[in-house]
Amino acid sequence: MKFIDFYTKMINFGVFSSKNIIFVLFFTIINHFLEIKKRKTLTKSVKKNSWFEATEQSLASLTFSIITPNRIGEYGTKVLYYPNNKRKQILLLNFAGNFYQLAITIILGMTLRE
Repeated sequence: MKFIDFYTKMINFGVFSSKNIIFVLFFTIINHFLEIKKRKTLTKSVKKNSWFEATEQSLASLTFSIITPNRIGEYGTKVLYYPNNKRKQILLLNFAGNFYQLAITIILGMTLRE
């Protein structure tokens, strides 16, 4: 399928309506808010981050993860904000947070699919 055909179908289905754009922007903001809150919660045992610091860490890691395979850059970027002796702990906290988020998503997906 050529791009112009795809774009025409999207226009015909009304995908780019203002209602849909507002809907997507709203949930994008909620998603980032929850991601930053998760960041603050996960790292509070290592360092009390301010809201600004957690936002900076979260958005920087998201930006770098876009250009790395399998979003592996997200892990590497987040540990750069901490001293060398705390990096293993931060890496494990990130892994645990992502694992539990995936587990909750799977459980909710299985229970709400009907």
